Parts: sequence; C-alpha cells; structure tokens
Amino acid sequence: MGSLKLFLSLVSLGVAIDQNELAQWVQSAYGLNLSPSDAQQVAVKEAPVLTQCDVSINDLKNLKDTMYQTSLLDLPMDTVKTSIFDLAEQHVDVNELKEMWKVLFSVSGVDLTKKDAQTRTIELVKAYAESNQVLELFKNLYSMSGVNLMKSEAQAKSLELGKLGCDPVALLNSFKAAQGSTTQRLDQATDSAIRANLNGEARRYAKDGTIYNAKEFQDYYHADYKKEWANGVLEMKIAPDGKAYTASHFRIYFGGAWEEKWHSAAPATQQRLAEDGKVYSLSEFVDFYKDDWQAKWKAAPELPCKECRSQLQMVV
Repeated sequence: MGSLKLFLSLVSLGVAIDQNELAQWVQSAYGLNLSPSDAQQVAVKEAPVLTQCDVSINDLKNLKDTMYQTSLLDLPMDTVKTSIFDLAEQHVDVNELKEMWKVLFSVSGVDLTKKDAQTRTIELVKAYAESNQVLELFKNLYSMSGVNLMKSEAQAKSLELGKLGCDPVALLNSFKAAQGSTTQRLDQATDSAIRANLNGEARRYAKDGTIYNAKEFQDYYHADYKKEWANGVLEMKIAPDGKAYTASHFRIYFGGAWEEKWHSAAPATQQRLAEDGKVYSLSEFVDFYKDDWQAKWKAAPELPCKECRSQLQMVV
C-alpha cells in the first residue's frame, strides 16, 4: 500500500474574521458608528482582506482607540473611518503610534502643532522611523552645542532625517568634523549618518527591484539618492517568533545582540495584495506595476511573508 500524502498549502494560523461580527463592531457606538447598511457594506469588503492580512477585530479596536482617544492622537472620527482599515491592513503598530505621537507632540520633544503631529505620526510610523531616533535628531539639530538650527528648521529636518533612518550620534560627530557653511556641513553629515545607521546593515529595494544598502544608493543615485532611499522598500528578515521585521526592529528587540540575530536570520519574502485582488511577492509587484511599484506596494495591504508562521506548507 502506497504512502498517504496530505498537502495543505498556505493554511492560515490566524482566526478568520467573521463578517457579521465585524459589521456589528463597525456599526456600534464604540466602533465606527456607521449605519447598519454602511456597516454591512464595509464588512463584506474588508473581512476577507483583514483575514488574509491576519488582522483581528481586537487589532481594529486597539487601533481605533489609539487614533481617536483625546489623550492620544485625537483624530476626527471621519479620519478614523477613512483610514483605519488601510492602516490595520498595513500592520501599523499602535505602540509605535503612541511613542511617535509623544515625541512629536510633547513640548519636551519635537513640539509640533497638534495637526502636524497627527499627520506626521502616521507618516513616520508607516515609514518605520524610530521615535527615539527622531527625538535625538531634533535635540542635536536644535541645540546650540549641536547644529544650532532655528526651531522650525530643526523640526522639519528631524522628521526628514528620521524617515530616512539617520544615526543621531554619527550626524553630530560628522557635522563637527565637516568644513564649510552650516548647510554644507549638514549635508555631509547627513550622508555619513545615513550610511552609519544600523552599522550599514539596513538595505532597501530600489526602483529596479534590487536590494542595496545606503552607500550603494548614494553611489548610484548621487544627488537623488535621498529621494530614492526614502522611496525604497525596507528589507525584512524572520525573527525567532516566526514573523518578519526590519533591521531597526531587530535592534530594538534584541539590543546588543541584534546584529548576530540579523545575520543569522532568513530573508523574508514579503507579500502584498495588489489592486487586482491577487497576492504578489515584491518581485512580482515590480513585474506587475513596473516603475510605479514602490508607491503601489506601500499603499497595498500587507500579508504575512511566505516563510512566516502564519502560513504553512505541510506534507504528511
């Protein structure tokens, strides 16, 4: 008698979102307070996507509270309604939203206006910027013993450099060693600090779909490299919990041992849901969308990577 093979492909370990349960939450006063008909339409559309993205209703509740509570981002409900599903499906982390919000809005932090802090918090978290790094950049840029920019200039520059991933210590040291005007010295220091961030381990996928580190971006794109680096898609690897993370997340979670963990980790084959309703890997997004693939990728729902534990391929 021949052996019996059971093949299960891409079985989700997450619990599928029940459409009726989602509709009830969306309709409720503690949810999005939509009409019954609108809530049903939203549930029909979003339940399958949320399930594919491994997002639970509890995740939605936590995200809604973070976005809407007056003690946190305090966004208008209309804004919450129009953006919550996109943010949830791109796995925007509520704890990172809270930390970035504190840094940007606090008078002891970057001290942005409330409206600017609301907008830039979401933007920076989606770009995987680190809140502590943004804060230290601002302090170095605004300090008389540092770059000594005007406050408005330091605010804008700290957000720009935080989004690019710029090491604050390297920025200050390079600025002090540089020659020329303040602008020239800061430009030189920025180049050095982007290369130095995460000890040069961070890499991003460029417009051609190939992965490069910061120095390679600088060498290839020259004056345009900051724009291209900002547009690049960050590399992810598989952590011991079976999920995909960026190099900055590895550093946050593993501390001094992060580089060893990063080097030994397997690369993650990232996946997102395209506008045609099909799941594509990053390389397939490049083929499908061509030159516009990076913008489409960042706007698309994020699915667990092919190697992540929420997806299995089993042969018995």
